[in-house]
Amino acid sequence: VQGQLAGASKPASPPAAPSPFSLAAPQGGPGQLALSQSIQQLRDHLDHAPEDLEAHLQLGNALFDSESFTEAAVHYRLFLEQHPENPDVRTDLGTALHRSGLNEEAVREFRKAVEYAPRHLNAHYNLGVVLANELHDQAGAAQAWKQVLELAPDSPQATQVRLSMPQLQPGR
Repeated sequence: VQGQLAGASKPASPPAAPSPFSLAAPQGGPGQLALSQSIQQLRDHLDHAPEDLEAHLQLGNALFDSESFTEAAVHYRLFLEQHPENPDVRTDLGTALHRSGLNEEAVREFRKAVEYAPRHLNAHYNLGVVLANELHDQAGAAQAWKQVLELAPDSPQATQVRLSMPQLQPGR
């Protein structure tokens, strides 16, 4: 089954397109330098203001963008301790966990996201991707992806679902 996880828009960076994405490894140059500087500035700030949840979220996003998924998950969790109902951050946490190889934990986070926000397109989509590709729960993936088709039939995620669903193997 083909498919890549979709992400929620992150306020600390330009809005993400609603389409599925795959993060490219940061390349050398000014972009990577700016990201590294931002990460260091946020770490320095949090050394003096560890209660600043917005800074934890921004650091989680920057670490995610630098592909430091395990560390990003730590900061997402700190944010979610005070804002557990935030489906965008919960979806980002699930994606970071998936990218860290913690697929069962990722599924739990995507499911929590849709509990809080039943119409959260990326949480349903990502849930289906991880269930299909990593946990081989084809029925669960089909159920998650049916939600994508119902919620946003013209979305890029729905297009990917239509391509991937025929590849699901019943009974697996």
